[in-house]
Amino acid sequence: MESSVEELIAESVLSSFRSEGFNFSSSGREDVDVRTLGTGRPFAMELLNPHRSKLSREEMKLLQETINNSSDKIKVRDLQIVSREAMGKMKEGEEDKTKSYTALVWTLKPIQSEDIAFIDDIKDLTLDQKTPLRVLHRRALAVRPRVVHSMKTRFLDSHHFYLEMKTQAGTLWMWTGLRLSRVRVLLLSCENGPILFLCGTVVPERTTKHPRSETEHLFER
Repeated sequence: MESSVEELIAESVLSSFRSEGFNFSSSGREDVDVRTLGTGRPFAMELLNPHRSKLSREEMKLLQETINNSSDKIKVRDLQIVSREAMGKMKEGEEDKTKSYTALVWTLKPIQSEDIAFIDDIKDLTLDQKTPLRVLHRRALAVRPRVVHSMKTRFLDSHHFYLEMKTQAGTLWMWTGLRLSRVRVLLLSCENGPILFLCGTVVPERTTKHPRSETEHLFER
């Protein structure tokens, strides 16, 4: 089984602080088949019974480099020691944050750019979303409103296009399985097939900049 993100980070951290264990927390989460790119996702680790409580600036920089060199699956930045209060603020308003995604979509039927142009005009689409199965063990079964603020398409060829989305946090699980989603009715005229890749590009959103050059290279890795 492949290591999780927290395991890849924790190995070097536990060694540096000589800690017996840890609790890992992040601002939201992604499914295993969604890559987090752009500026990344804030996270924090609570170390249990560490034998060291501080690292120098040089040691912290070295720890960050060690983590980044240990795997080609993750990269961390701005590594620092934070207070318990900072960890709490990271989780505040998690469901109200705005997230940006880019999906590479394959279509069963050949398309032209004008066939998908109507998607660009959809704004602030409200969905009635049932509690996802993956979080049902910790959340009550309910229907909650989720908003897709905007969508933008970019035609690639007769069977592929990029779909850039700005959504309320907690919405995108519906896009990763289009056939399970009410949203699919918006795309039926294209007879879309599956999303080939889905990447979180700004999580949580700190800026509206979304460089085109970055998007073009998201799926070449």
